[in-house]
Amino acid sequence: MSAYKQVKISIDPKIAEAFKAACSASSVSMAAELTAFMSERTGILKTLTDKQIKRDSLDTRGKRRHQVKLIVDRLESIKSLEEDYQSNIPENLQAGQAYENAGQSIELLEQAIDSLIDAY
Repeated sequence: MSAYKQVKISIDPKIAEAFKAACSASSVSMAAELTAFMSERTGILKTLTDKQIKRDSLDTRGKRRHQVKLIVDRLESIKSLEEDYQSNIPENLQAGQAYENAGQSIELLEQAIDSLIDAY
């Protein structure tokens, strides 16, 4: 049984979602971040157990590869949306800046995806 007590707080849902998204994007535990924040603010020092530290870190190649795969999947999704956007540009506007920008975005996304795949 844990010697620590869970604390519940109420916060604006937009702030909570932003915090959750930031933690997810950074691949850090929300609990660990909140614990660190509370420790800093209250002066209470609490060290995380080795198990928690390992669970939240990217210390193994497998965990890093998994995170890279998630990023690649997201980039491929964005690329697909950009391709759909470009293909839906009317023919009379395909010589315009929007069509060219979409093409450049697709090309850069492909390069980023290839670089990430090559790295891992």
